[in-house]
Amino acid sequence: MATIRDVAQRANVSIATVSNVLNAKDDRVSTDTKRRVLAAIRELKYRPTVAESSQKAMKSRTIAAVVPDMTAHLLSNHSYFREILDGIINVSFNHGWNVILTVIRTWDDSGNEIRHRFDGRCDGVILVAPQPYHDIVGLLQERGTPLVQVGSTPWLPRISCVDLDNRLAGRYIGELFVANGHKRIGYVEVDDPHISSLERLEGLRLGVGDLPVKVFRLVAGDCNRLVQELLQLPAKHRPTALLCWHDGTAQGLIAALLSAGFEVPRDFSVAGVNNDEVSEKFVVPLTTIVNPLFEIGKQAARLLLEQTESGEETVKTILLEPILLERASVGTAPQA
Repeated sequence: MATIRDVAQRANVSIATVSNVLNAKDDRVSTDTKRRVLAAIRELKYRPTVAESSQKAMKSRTIAAVVPDMTAHLLSNHSYFREILDGIINVSFNHGWNVILTVIRTWDDSGNEIRHRFDGRCDGVILVAPQPYHDIVGLLQERGTPLVQVGSTPWLPRISCVDLDNRLAGRYIGELFVANGHKRIGYVEVDDPHISSLERLEGLRLGVGDLPVKVFRLVAGDCNRLVQELLQLPAKHRPTALLCWHDGTAQGLIAALLSAGFEVPRDFSVAGVNNDEVSEKFVVPLTTIVNPLFEIGKQAARLLLEQTESGEETVKTILLEPILLERASVGTAPQA
């Protein structure tokens, strides 16, 4: 396997310069030199060690799973991350690999974060629900680190991903609303919507065809305000069916509607995506889309291990088919 000395020779620079690039000391390296060093790292498939030396980078047989720091008790409160990680661990363990979990907080110095968290500690990375404002994706790609995204389709070329087919999920819900006679349909998302949310909206538009779709932007946890906005609309313009970008938002919206004196689905039909553990037994059982999170984690781990064990850059996009679960939260459109 390649050493740091091999990288320096390929890029025609000193070992110290390679070390500066790896440690994101950009003030000491020109843009052109940095580009040559990173190209040499990718071409030689060099895996930086924890401490710089002339030693060869050895396989750690460890992959890193990276999740966003959304809230306290991330795993106990969010089945989304827990089930994906279960799938990753299941496949990794059965292949004799280890998994380390790291959480993205602030990446003010992303280069050093990568150096201290990943180099020499893992052979590849699975990023769970990264977004375009996460610099880590591009920085890992520059270094040639084997990489798989889950929970969001790539915005950069040559990156593998595994996810639910979000457009198809939105389309299924849109077609269900139309079949129940709804002609005014809304989509509830959050500020700074995720890629998956935007794809579900695209699918909803496909599902409803030429019918008007009103998009309501909802700040997470502010469902009562959304209900008040709905009340301010003339009845003839008010949506009668609402798709929320995930089940948690849908549950909050149903609770707010019930508190305001409405009935679901008599006055409003509501649907979500994910089929989380609360949805089936919610006060109004929620119509939703099964998001096969455990299988997504397994597929991502298999794809990453394939890349790391073969040493070849295999770029694949795997979109798993959604399953629609019809429950009591969706009914026929109210009569005008």
